[in-house]
Amino acid sequence: MKKRIIAAVTAACMMAASMTGCTEAERATYNVQKEADYFNVERRLSVINARTDKPILELIGYFSLSNN
Repeated sequence: MKKRIIAAVTAACMMAASMTGCTEAERATYNVQKEADYFNVERRLSVINARTDKPILELIGYFSLSNN
């Protein structure tokens, strides 16, 4: 009986801990975006015509992006 209670409490704690933290991918995305905003990451921006699928503009360099 005591082992079942301990197992249930352990399982509940592990489940709660896994739901509260952020994933490794989220942390990596946040860190890359933060470094890019400080101009430490080289970016590539391409503008493509939706009808012809041909590139209109391509930028490569250190710049900050924002969507206002």
